[in-house]
Formats: sequence, structure tokens, C-alpha cells
Amino acid sequence: ALTHYVSIGTNGTANGNYFSISTFTANIGDVVTWTLVDGVHDVTSTTIPSAAATFSSGSMITIGQQYSYTITAAGTYNYKSSLDAGMTASFTVGGMGITNPTESLNTSAFPVPCVDKIIFKYNGIDKIVLYNVIGEQVRAIELGGNQGSVEMNLDGMPSGIYFYNTIKEGLVFETKKIVKIK
Repeated sequence: ALTHYVSIGTNGTANGNYFSISTFTANIGDVVTWTLVDGVHDVTSTTIPSAAATFSSGSMITIGQQYSYTITAAGTYNYKSSLDAGMTASFTVGGMGITNPTESLNTSAFPVPCVDKIIFKYNGIDKIVLYNVIGEQVRAIELGGNQGSVEMNLDGMPSGIYFYNTIKEGLVFETKKIVKIK
């Protein structure tokens, strides 16, 4: 995973507020880190993929203050500084290669919530990758694109919310949420 750094500042003028990179491309699992270089700003998501979590830094007032967000879903993420209406930017996350998926490629997971194992039913998927809420990969299973079911051991993992991506031909097909309890 990569970290994408974006500076936030005023460029020394009242109307010169900016994000140092207004658009870029990222991947699932990458981290975006915004750093305040001058002024008072925030970072707030406006429109993001439905499978992604919203983000909001709150007011950043200290030079060097950082706010980070881990990407968990493919799509376009638009954001702004709510303290300056003219400050907008976006990034696009890859994995959108399968644009009109067929229902037969969808996966399901059960039981949800789960305790120490989860079973995935799949059809035509090559790989399932499990991430924690901060976007760190915690498990992965290679499937080979056939149809069937597979069990993933979650023993020893903390309780909480996890996301899994299904991969087909190297592209993220879908992102879904599961819950693990003790």
C-alpha cells in the first residue's frame, strides 16, 4: 500500500487556499494523508463510493497537523474544505474494471456476525481479501475462479467490523462488510 500526501494551505493570500494535489489515482489499501502547511482548514468527504466510510478531519489549526484516511473501496472520492467553499479536490481508486457485473459473480458470507470462522460462498471469483477498519489486510484466500464455498479462520482476531474485497482477473469486484464477535 502507498501513502498519498496532500498539503493544505493558503499560499499566503486570502484567495489562494489550495490542496497541493487536486486529483490523483490510488488503490484500495492506500492511505491518503493531508498535512496543514498554513492557515486553518479541514478535510471533509462530499461524495464517495457507497461501500466507503465518510471522512472528516475537523478543524486543523496547527502547522504540520495531519489527518489520514485508509481507502477501502473503489470509485471516486470527492472532498472539500468546509471552511473555504472554493477548496475542492478528488481522487479515484482503481478496481472499477468490471462495470456491469452479473449476479452470478456475487459472494455471500455467513454467519454474520461470526465468532471464529466465516464461510464464503462464491462463483467465478479468484481471490477474497479481508481488511480491518483501518485498511490493513488481515487475511486472503486464493480461489481460482471456480464455484464453491471456503472457510476462513478468524480465530485470534479482535472483535469488530471487517471488510472483504472479491477479486476477479486482478480487479476488485465488490466490497462487503462482516462483523466478528467474541
